Amino acid sequence: MNSNNSIKDPDILEIMVSTYPRPNEACRLCGEEDMQPGRIRVLNAASGYNAFVVFIGECLFSSELGFGELSGYEKIAAGAHMITLMGENGYIYLQKPFQIGKDEDVTIAVLNAETGIDIEVITDGGCEKSADMACIRAVNLSYNSGTLSVIIGSQFVTFNGLRYRSVSAFKPVWGGYYTYSVVQSVAARFPGIGNTVLFASYLNLRNDKRYTIYLFNWKRDAADGLRVMIVEET
Repeated sequence: MNSNNSIKDPDILEIMVSTYPRPNEACRLCGEEDMQPGRIRVLNAASGYNAFVVFIGECLFSSELGFGELSGYEKIAAGAHMITLMGENGYIYLQKPFQIGKDEDVTIAVLNAETGIDIEVITDGGCEKSADMACIRAVNLSYNSGTLSVIIGSQFVTFNGLRYRSVSAFKPVWGGYYTYSVVQSVAARFPGIGNTVLFASYLNLRNDKRYTIYLFNWKRDAADGLRVMIVEET
C-alpha cells in the first residue's frame, strides 16, 4: 500500500503495519503470582520529538521508540502501573499512571497535547465478527486537526465526528478492496464551508483480521498534515 493516492497535502503519509502474536513469551512485567496478565504495547504518535526511552515501572520497555513506531505486545500484570517517557539524555518528558485489567490488551498512545505530550490508553478488544469478515475502527490522535471522519467503501462503513482522542467501536465488514477517505470537518470553525477531504487511498481488508486506522499529526502545527497508520492483527 502506498500514498500515491493522496489528494491534498504532500505531508500526509500512510503506512501499514501487520502484527502477529508471539507464543510462549515471558512475562517480565508480571509478578510471580500473576496468572491472568494483560498485554500492552506503545505507539509513538507524538511529532516533533526524538525517540523515547520507555519504562514501565522500573523495567525498560523500549530503548528507542521513534515517531510513528508501534512496539509489539508484552504481557504485564493486571493492575496499576507507571509509564515513564524519557529522552536519551535522561530528561523525563512524562510520568503517568495507567491501569490494565486481567486478560486485557491495551495500546498506550503517546500523542501531542497542549502541555507537550500525553498518553491515551486504548483498549484493543471488542471486535465481534464471523470468521469470514474483518473488523475495523478509527482513532483520532491528531492534536489540532479538529473533527475527522473516515469513510470506507463509498459510505459502506463510516466513522463520523471523531474528535481529538476519540476511539470508535469496531465495526464488522466483508473482506475485500475498498477506497477510503479521511475527511476534516471545517464547518465549526468556518460556518457555511463544508468538509475537506484530506486523504484518499485504497484498503485491502482480509477475512478474520482486525484493523485500526490511527490518525495523528505529521507536523504538530499543520492542521491538515496527517500520518495515517493502519494496523492489521489477528
